[in-house]
Amino acid sequence: AQIAALRLQVALQPLLSQRLEIDTVVVDGLALNLARDAGGRTNWDDLLASDAADAAEAPADDRPPAADADDPAAAGGLPLALSVQGLELTNGQVRWRDDSNGQQLTLSAVELLTGRLALGEVVPVQFAVTVSDLVPEQRLQITLSGDAQVDEGLRAQVDGLDLRLQASGAGLPERGAEARLQTNLLFDNGAQTLALEDLTIDLAGLMLSGELQGRQLAADPLLDGSLQLAELDLRAWLAGLGIPLDTADPTALTRVAAQWELSYGQERLALEPLRLQLDETTVTGFTRIRPSAGNATTAVLEVDRIDLARYLPPSTEGAPGAEAPAPADAPSAETDPLAALHGLDLDIRLTVQELLHGDISAADVVAHLVVRDGVARLDPMQADLY
Repeated sequence: AQIAALRLQVALQPLLSQRLEIDTVVVDGLALNLARDAGGRTNWDDLLASDAADAAEAPADDRPPAADADDPAAAGGLPLALSVQGLELTNGQVRWRDDSNGQQLTLSAVELLTGRLALGEVVPVQFAVTVSDLVPEQRLQITLSGDAQVDEGLRAQVDGLDLRLQASGAGLPERGAEARLQTNLLFDNGAQTLALEDLTIDLAGLMLSGELQGRQLAADPLLDGSLQLAELDLRAWLAGLGIPLDTADPTALTRVAAQWELSYGQERLALEPLRLQLDETTVTGFTRIRPSAGNATTAVLEVDRIDLARYLPPSTEGAPGAEAPAPADAPSAETDPLAALHGLDLDIRLTVQELLHGDISAADVVAHLVVRDGVARLDPMQADLY
């Protein structure tokens, strides 16, 4: 470990009143190089082993007495009232190399700035770090800010929490990928509860908002809340990520919005109720997923009216330069469209009030799709054609 500069100032006069007042702690240029060899031994194991050996070899008379639960100082508590005006960590760097699995990680440009540190007081916090080497030829910049407050009962509140992520490098769009989360956070260690209020998530222009609450965090976590997707031009959003959409109707998927109630607990994730707006089409219903059962999914969806032809790929029949498709080869594991069914566990019930596809119109469409053990079954499938 290396430190370019360290400044720590303690006020002397408050010591006479059993108060320990420390000015802003400044640490500049902290550099840590951490490593694990192929045998699983770290470069700090020697330090831990040395401390343990010194403690074991110390004479009994030299060992500290057992802590007295009624004496805070003897129990390891501070006999003085502690006050720190702030922490200023700049130009930090941490390198991690694991020869047992070939993993590397570099944290650079680490910065942490805080206001006065004291229980029960609001503390402005700013944090920044750049992560590299975790994914080859990619870099992730993280910034975090907010006004934090922690009391004696380890109840924490962070107002104006603002987390920003910016990734760049190989495999990502030229402009990179950005995400931002803003919320007011409440955490109660004693009650094991967590709340994210006034939550907004911006994924490169895809906007989510809502609130989330968590309970029983240490044992069997329960999560519930509600989220809303603001109306989005999905075609433009995907194009910005380098994923073009080609549909028969170039205006399809330009108005997409959604809202749902979310709950997670007892190894089940539920989006219920669920409402999706797809251009002029409205879809309502629910979806339930069991991660412990291979993401087995059950869904019941109701569609009011949809023109299916709008969302299909554009027809190339009769187009200038169009060629007849080459004869298909025998299906293989790579080309067999049914190969994707293996590993899926789906139970989907779908009803459509009005379905359009070219010159075909159907009303009161009812379909029940079950995919299990690599086999797909559609029963029943009924509709009124006209």
